[in-house]
Amino acid sequence: MQSVSATRSLNAIKLSTNTPPALSSKIYLAPPFEDAAFARYLAHMNSYGVVSTISVHLDGQAFSNVMSCSDGIGNNSTGRLFFYMTEMDPTGADLTQDSRASVTFSQAQIVGEGSCAQVDPEDRACGSLTIAGDIVEVSGTDKIFALEALFSRNPPMKHWPRAHGWIVFEMKPVRIILVRGNEISSEIAVAEYFSASPNFESRNSEQEYDHARHLMTFMESAKAISAKSSWPLFPNKAKAARKMVHDANWGVLSMLRKDHKGPFAYVKSVSDGPANVSTGRLWFFLNTEDSMMHDVKTNNNVSFTISQAMIDAELATAACHDKIAEEPTCGRITFSGKLIALTSATEIAGAEKALFDRHPSMSQWKLHGKFHPFELVISDIFFLNFYGGARPLSVRDYFAASPI
Repeated sequence: MQSVSATRSLNAIKLSTNTPPALSSKIYLAPPFEDAAFARYLAHMNSYGVVSTISVHLDGQAFSNVMSCSDGIGNNSTGRLFFYMTEMDPTGADLTQDSRASVTFSQAQIVGEGSCAQVDPEDRACGSLTIAGDIVEVSGTDKIFALEALFSRNPPMKHWPRAHGWIVFEMKPVRIILVRGNEISSEIAVAEYFSASPNFESRNSEQEYDHARHLMTFMESAKAISAKSSWPLFPNKAKAARKMVHDANWGVLSMLRKDHKGPFAYVKSVSDGPANVSTGRLWFFLNTEDSMMHDVKTNNNVSFTISQAMIDAELATAACHDKIAEEPTCGRITFSGKLIALTSATEIAGAEKALFDRHPSMSQWKLHGKFHPFELVISDIFFLNFYGGARPLSVRDYFAASPI
């Protein structure tokens, strides 16, 4: 085991070039009493999130999609979250009909070895944030400020075709939930969130030691997986989708929540098979006693979103060749369908093998809760990886393809 002093180099690891140059390069892991500061940190350091809406094309079910965002100009964090969307995209179309939405961020999105990208995104050393409320169109001086904030963090937006009818949106928070792995979650008051400042100070030595221990345990136990090359533009969309799913280790699971009558989402680890075996199926290892499962029992229609930027972050490389996450050439895929618990002994064994191979720490989760393998039975696929808008990808074609 390395000494605490040996782990201090984690604090100063440089982030990839896709991180806005004005941002601090220090890595921060907040202690429990600084939840609001950590939430502001996650909202500021991430230049994209997964936005969940009430879907028009899915007849009122939850739909999730990758959207670039900004909470301020350069390194000026306001906590306000701005988006730039068009009704040509299903998310923009949804919001013009129903403003109820949520946006989810993971610490695993932050590019760099010092983030939690090498620790399982559901591990307690990796934080995630979901802000639920209303995403509404802004105008006047708010719009002027929002555009400056968006363009400062996402410069390509300036050059997007005006004919697409871009709309500036802002999240108006109602509920703010911070999650630390699959063990701890806390609700942060909206006023507390806005009064806090994102804390860029480095961790204390005890926190450094704890993070380094988790990091080394994961790296030592993880098995080799197939090489994940930088995102190529495959002409065969079904094969491209299959490769993207197999390369991914996590994504965002969205559903409708009864308690606030709107969409909500969670960061979840996923596997479609062991390292070199791709099935295309989406398996999860979920705690049946989690509050999320109460909503699943009422309505098990869910969506699950993966971005190529998430995959590239795990590799500590520039996301999508320095493209922002909302660019069409940065692949994003959303699967919609029903989340079901596996019942067959054979199916359970196969799913657990796939999950434990890609996420070794999962084998220990049963010691801390009633975990069980679930599958998203796919009924609809939204996939975008090039210009021209998302084209239909049938479930049949998706499963018939093999990843490249």
